[in-house]
Amino acid sequence: MVIKLSIERDDELFRLERLSRVSCFLAKEFASKGEPLIISELEDHKGELTVTWTKEPNEKQKSIAIRGWELENEYSIVHKIL
Repeated sequence: MVIKLSIERDDELFRLERLSRVSCFLAKEFASKGEPLIISELEDHKGELTVTWTKEPNEKQKSIAIRGWELENEYSIVHKIL
């Protein structure tokens, strides 16, 4: 599954770069933990990460997403379900 990466403004490419790092981290972590990758989109808006899930994530999946964002020294995260 390909995760869509979204930023608010085109002049903030650093946000896209860190979303790319987070996306790679998530793909590796989900695979190593045997968890299905059910994330359709990651969006960075002023340091707040919105994770859009294709279905309700379990606590382990949410924890992996939170850890990925914390590795970027950011701590605000919102979970949305399609």
